[in-house]
Amino acid sequence: MDIHDINILPNGIIEIEELLKQHPSCHFNFANIKKPFAPSELTEMSHIGYLIKGLNIELDSCDSIEIEELYPFTEIEFLRLNFTNCQLFIEDLSSLQYWLMELTNLKVIILEYGQKDNGFFEVIINSLSRCRTSPLTVIFELQKRKGPKKIEPTFNFTSISLDKCNLYIAPKMNINKDSLERFLEQNIPITNVSFKDFQFSGHLEVENGEWQLDVNSLVLVQYKEVIFSFEGRDDDGRFKCSGRSIWKSAEKGFYFAANLPVRYLDFNDDEEYASIKFNKVEIDDFGDCIVRGVWIQNREEWIIEGKLAKT
Repeated sequence: MDIHDINILPNGIIEIEELLKQHPSCHFNFANIKKPFAPSELTEMSHIGYLIKGLNIELDSCDSIEIEELYPFTEIEFLRLNFTNCQLFIEDLSSLQYWLMELTNLKVIILEYGQKDNGFFEVIINSLSRCRTSPLTVIFELQKRKGPKKIEPTFNFTSISLDKCNLYIAPKMNINKDSLERFLEQNIPITNVSFKDFQFSGHLEVENGEWQLDVNSLVLVQYKEVIFSFEGRDDDGRFKCSGRSIWKSAEKGFYFAANLPVRYLDFNDDEEYASIKFNKVEIDDFGDCIVRGVWIQNREEWIIEGKLAKT
């Protein structure tokens, strides 16, 4: 497939049709144009959206009207995403997220470091990488600054899966198939990404409602451990159980704690043991913690699951 790099914004439908005549069997990469497209400027190219493999766009409100203009363009492989100075919050990104999840062919996204905070970018990266079978390349572009002081980028994320995306830092660069291949050969992903610890509490549903389980505290240290304190009630009465589940990379990853004491409050000498396997402990786009796992006790197993709130 021949992809033609376009560095100048086409001026109207006439120039677009002229491009098609000059390159009848080509696809087009607009990721490197100097002035990014506003979504409304893409209307005249919507009929050839399937031919567009790269875009440089600037978003303002991220509302459904603005994002609707992007839906003809879901075949892109190279995306440079910019934002105006308009104040945006994570909850404003739902329409954008739906479009991003359609970009199944995307190879690389370029974001300007510092344009928005880490939490904002995290929503975007997760929307793009959630269902991928191969890692997405994410490049944070550093803008030139006046003066001698060099700013070291810092990244604090809560729930990015580093097995689904590779993060890089780079100066401003043009991007296409060849330049991306060279870049990946000459650079290594960021390794100093830190993940915030968060504490949650709430209630977990037990399979078939056979007994009750409340979460006094659950602290997630992403891809390292889950530290928790539970209280519950079953046929033997009230009990407490706390411990630390360690991350295991097998079976697509899980957190596991073996032989934890289960202390029954009504029977001081009656202590049993349980093992807990968390198949899923993830923070969603709204800051809640989604938990799913298995409680194993007395050779029986119960599925436990629920949504916990930040404390």
